[in-house]
Amino acid sequence: MSGIDPVAYGIPSFDDAHDVIALCGMRFHVTVGVLPHEREIEQPLEIDVRLLVDRPSGIDEPLDYSVVHRAVAHIVGRGAHRFLEDLAGEILDALASEPLVLRAQVAIRKPHAPVGGPLDYVEITRSRHVRG
Repeated sequence: MSGIDPVAYGIPSFDDAHDVIALCGMRFHVTVGVLPHEREIEQPLEIDVRLLVDRPSGIDEPLDYSVVHRAVAHIVGRGAHRFLEDLAGEILDALASEPLVLRAQVAIRKPHAPVGGPLDYVEITRSRHVRG
């Protein structure tokens, strides 16, 4: 599990009018990075998405988790990415189009980041207030 802390990013963990929906550990292989070898060889990424969604009374259909997963997969699969931060921003842009989403947070982990020494992964987390 990543270091996403919903309260720290303004996403309440308990609320009668909202739900927090998390899709954690989505795994992809993608070309990502700025170094020559990173531009040629796909690397694993792991992505978590946490959404604060409105729970209006009388709603027939909540947010479809598969729609969220497809949106992330589509963006990740579009081609080579230079920076994790830009990729997170593109994912947030897509999630903002979902009408029930009030706030969104994306964490992206890159386990094979070339930092010159051993590590589990590099992680960036980006959040966005969408509406509400």
